[in-house]
Amino acid sequence: MVAEKKKTITDQINEFKAGKYDSKDPGTQCDAGWYDWFCRDTSLANKTQVLYKKLIKIEASTKFDSNKTYMFMKNNCPVHGSLYDDFRICDVDNDGDVLFCITPSCGHGYRHSVAQVYGKANGFEEPLVEGTWKDVVAWFLKEEEPSKKEEKSMDPTLVFKARTVTMLEQLEACAKLAYDGELYWSACLILQTMQAIHEAASLNDEYDWEPAADLCIKLGVMVPRGGGFKKRFDSLTAKTCPSVWK
Repeated sequence: MVAEKKKTITDQINEFKAGKYDSKDPGTQCDAGWYDWFCRDTSLANKTQVLYKKLIKIEASTKFDSNKTYMFMKNNCPVHGSLYDDFRICDVDNDGDVLFCITPSCGHGYRHSVAQVYGKANGFEEPLVEGTWKDVVAWFLKEEEPSKKEEKSMDPTLVFKARTVTMLEQLEACAKLAYDGELYWSACLILQTMQAIHEAASLNDEYDWEPAADLCIKLGVMVPRGGGFKKRFDSLTAKTCPSVWK
């Protein structure tokens, strides 16, 4: 026997739009995705209309794949507060793992009417987003940061080098601050650290050494050439400190 294909969110929304879940019959509403409820059976049909329209608002989100997930709905009864509804987005293939629990209007007394999203990303410990329903929609539809999207398509080595250059630029700024504050020993140690990182990352022309070279000249230590120091600094004991440091 061929196993029945699981409905996905795409399937569920198509059936909703076709009017398949319009009936107030509890069986139809269970087919729509109701899992548990404390309200009257006759209330489910209207709730289905409300929650599906909200699901449709976030269907285009890149945070889940509507062809690889399904949705189910719950009507909840908190200890303190009023009945409220949520719907949950689950992984079709991974044993129905819940990815997101979405509450359009919370019924808990201390969060009454607040929209919330809890998720697997942080173990459902804190809301990933909360506020108005518009805030929830905006969070789901927000695109990833361009830098993150670009990194996914980049060679890992190039990503590593790009991050290393950023680190060197930050260290360079620290070395300049140390020099300006007459902390010459610290400035030189930072420059040494920069050299070690540069060599370990096998950077060639990816990093501009000119600003660091200027500091080296002022400190009286070896100037970097060809993308790196030709010779390492002295051992930097008190006896070998350049006179300018004293």
